[in-house]
Amino acid sequence: MANIREEHHVYVDDGDTLPVETHEVVEEIVVPQPVAQVVEDVRVTETPTHQILERVRTIVTPEYRRRVKTVEDTSAPWRTLLSRFISLIYLFAGAVILAIGIRLILSMIGANPANTFAAVVYDVTDIFMWPFFGLAPSPVIGAGTLEIPAVIAMFIYAIGAFLLGSLLSVLFAPSRRIVSRQRITTQQRDV
Repeated sequence: MANIREEHHVYVDDGDTLPVETHEVVEEIVVPQPVAQVVEDVRVTETPTHQILERVRTIVTPEYRRRVKTVEDTSAPWRTLLSRFISLIYLFAGAVILAIGIRLILSMIGANPANTFAAVVYDVTDIFMWPFFGLAPSPVIGAGTLEIPAVIAMFIYAIGAFLLGSLLSVLFAPSRRIVSRQRITTQQRDV
């Protein structure tokens, strides 16, 4: 950008000579100074299971130097989906175990199977109990019955849900847990 400045000079001499007037046009070229210099560096690290993006942005001004380092894991949405799926498995197994536990309590207290609530609990849990029917005898205790297959079913479903969730985590989840991390370093300069 050119900055044009006009200067007028008048020289007056005390002698018999006439004053001399000069007219000058001075052109100054002003080079704009950068307010801030920005340097950006991007590094991509790929592994078989995920990709890590590392961005380093450095901003340098006459007053300070600021460095922003951002690390982002691009597999985070996949891990979130996998985590929610595993949570659904645990939720479903917990609901089944709870229903079988209610069935166990109802059978131990000798609840009337013709009652609507007891009938619904027995009908719903029969679906999950059928692999365990006849596995072990169910001793009669007072007015109720201790259903040993129900206790075994609760343990099997709990262990099965844990093993299935762990297997999915090992097979499909990457080993790193970084979603996004940012480090900002600012250094003040003496002016």
